[in-house]
Amino acid sequence: MIDMEKKRKIVKSEGCMSWGTTVDGQNMYGEYQPMTEEQIDELTDYLCARFKEELKKSSVSLDDLIGCFQYESCETEDGYCETCGDSVTETTWLI
Repeated sequence: MIDMEKKRKIVKSEGCMSWGTTVDGQNMYGEYQPMTEEQIDELTDYLCARFKEELKKSSVSLDDLIGCFQYESCETEDGYCETCGDSVTETTWLI
């Protein structure tokens, strides 16, 4: 059972020699007391459930979730739109 009332404090550090992600003060990865596979599974379930809640509120979109996956290809069409001058990029996922 996922405890949706309990908020998780997630901190992502980037830069120089300091980088990593902690969840409630515990390292997500790395060599110093990383989260267990069970803890990562629980966090993943929690984040997916929160994503569904936020999707209903329209504060996230399915494009946000799809963008988390590795895409197969990303191509930019030759030329530009005659109306606005913008180029068109097409990204393809096989999920």
